[in-house]
Amino acid sequence: MGPKKVVTPKKEILSAGSIGIPHTLLHSGIGDRDELSNLWISSTHHLPGVGKNPTEQPAANNVWLANSTSNDPNVSGLPAGFFTHIGFLRVPEYASIFETVEDPAPGPNTAHIEFNSVAVDPTNNIRSLSITTSVLTPISRCSVRLNSSDPLDDPLIDLGLLEHEFESFTMREAVRAVQRFLNSPAWENYIIGPSEALASVGLKNDSQLNAYVRQNAAPTLHPVSTAAISPYNVSWGVTNPDLKVKGVRVVDASVFPLIPSGHTQAPVYIIAEMASDLIKLA
Repeated sequence: MGPKKVVTPKKEILSAGSIGIPHTLLHSGIGDRDELSNLWISSTHHLPGVGKNPTEQPAANNVWLANSTSNDPNVSGLPAGFFTHIGFLRVPEYASIFETVEDPAPGPNTAHIEFNSVAVDPTNNIRSLSITTSVLTPISRCSVRLNSSDPLDDPLIDLGLLEHEFESFTMREAVRAVQRFLNSPAWENYIIGPSEALASVGLKNDSQLNAYVRQNAAPTLHPVSTAAISPYNVSWGVTNPDLKVKGVRVVDASVFPLIPSGHTQAPVYIIAEMASDLIKLA
């Protein structure tokens, strides 16, 4: 089946997510004209910001051996646990990292770190407790680019996880904070000790802890800003204040100008409500 051209008098809304939006726009010729030309894609609108400077929150899953006989195969499907076994912390304001890096949090009470107790499948029938640590306020930037001119090819995604020293510092502090938490008397008869991967790391050794974190780092699936909203008549950004680019309204997390210090689901609802109001006013 060949390509089809669709013409509609109605309003077009594009909701393809922070990866799908730049993938779609770039294949439509909307992006950096030089990069598109290298892939033999005709430029329809020179917009270098497409797919550039997005942000993702890095996470690492940390496992401790547990003295437990629980064997509930459905525990990972219980939504209440995910939303209630969670905690938010800040890096102390006197931390050495702030001597060279400006605090990326939007306010003095905004968390830098999230703890989340996520159920994972046990390995070799070993009972364990896992706590995922995430950096909510990353500074590193990533990119989404085309792999080829074939729209069915997956894009090239550089997540940029832990590229900035702030993320490495914060993740180290997060893992250490979890260990202090599990050293409290309440866990005395439950926690046996760290898993093999964590036990081999000196928690006071920054280099070893950095290596451990990088080995276990993963995205939280919260990428934003691949089609960032910006004011009219500026040289940066992708979508205008009406969430539009070339007449198409983009409604998803790709338009966020900055990453929120938390999960992205609720802010996406806000963007959707905003888009709804804009459409009704148009």
